[in-house]
Amino acid sequence: MKRTKLFTSVIAAFLASASLAVTSFAGSWAWIDTNGDGLAACYYFTDDGTVQCGGTTPDGYTVNENGAMIMNGVVQERSVLTDKAHENIAFSGTTDTANVSNGRYHFTTAKSMGMELPFSGVDILNLQVNIDTEKNLNLSIAYEDGQIGTITLPVNQDGTYTMTTTGGDVIISFGSNELTWSGEYYGIPTVLTAVKD
Repeated sequence: MKRTKLFTSVIAAFLASASLAVTSFAGSWAWIDTNGDGLAACYYFTDDGTVQCGGTTPDGYTVNENGAMIMNGVVQERSVLTDKAHENIAFSGTTDTANVSNGRYHFTTAKSMGMELPFSGVDILNLQVNIDTEKNLNLSIAYEDGQIGTITLPVNQDGTYTMTTTGGDVIISFGSNELTWSGEYYGIPTVLTAVKD
């Protein structure tokens, strides 16, 4: 999801003028899509509210001449969440248009340690499901901070899908207009339920 992009002097000028109006970012980082292409770079705003262009920020990160964070010479970018963000994602195969599980979902409940609670969504806004004609699950996850994560999972023999995360394996299964996301998150058994929009 990270791409290298050349920033023009026009964008640099935009940042210089925008930084004067965005003093609420003073002394902090902000992800900003400067040209409306759906990708935001990370910019450091100094204590006086201006973008630091070039050098090393007080917290040790490197920014280029336009103020964008770089690592190993690459501008760090992430997708910006829009209403049509999922439409630009390339999936692995042809959509199975007859599959009733395809569509957008949002989490509603979480069950863990014997309790069932409304799902607050900590950082996931919604999921876009696209099961293709080979029965692969093409999953797009939209996060509150604007990131869009995508993954393609092969179908298991029992019709479920297994996704490996840093907290443990997650089993994804489908019911009537419902998606279940279950696994051991760092040793704690948890089941999340999402409903189809």
